[in-house]
Amino acid sequence: MLIEVNHLTREYRRGKNNVQAVDNIHFTADKGDFVIIKGESGSGKSTFLSMLAGLLHPTSGSVFVIGKNIYELSDKELSCFRNSHIGYIPQGHELLSELTVYENVVLPQRLYRKTYSDINDNADKLLKKLGIGELRNSYPCELSGGERKRAAIARAIANSPDVILADEPTNDLDGNNTAIVLEAFSEIAKSGTVVIMITHDNHISSYGSRIMTMKNGKLV
Repeated sequence: MLIEVNHLTREYRRGKNNVQAVDNIHFTADKGDFVIIKGESGSGKSTFLSMLAGLLHPTSGSVFVIGKNIYELSDKELSCFRNSHIGYIPQGHELLSELTVYENVVLPQRLYRKTYSDINDNADKLLKKLGIGELRNSYPCELSGGERKRAAIARAIANSPDVILADEPTNDLDGNNTAIVLEAFSEIAKSGTVVIMITHDNHISSYGSRIMTMKNGKLV
């Protein structure tokens, strides 16, 4: 299994009460899985995805990615592991404003120490696939919300990660660009990558190989 989750729980305080945002989840995903997770706002979807990405520590439980318990890694080890193996696309765009689209996309690849020619070819290929190749030298402030989202997606998949975690990746996109992004994810999943995507859009469920629902912190 590329991902194995056991007894995953995340609690927080709300006034005098403990609330379980994620409630004792067991979950597995293997090569080629394209998992779509639906659910109402506040059901725990984003919290669950953040824990899979190693960005939010669980109250209890474990997350194994390609056989490693990511919460047993040091902060430095986890950052390196995430850059090499996990592509995370948050709800916000989180592009670096002082860098161009191209520079944002190649940043994780440079950390991975690929050669310059490989980096340049891969970045341009991804930008063209997502329909923003002509914007490679633009800055985030010059882009629409949908264009920034597609640039963030290109950056997340630039290192060909084993796992892609996407939180509402089509939220700011029109129908045509939503199809471009979903086709790209489908192609990536078919190559053996695990894709886990959160969405509130019931119309895109047909792209997933598995459809799951989050409710009151439980995944079914």
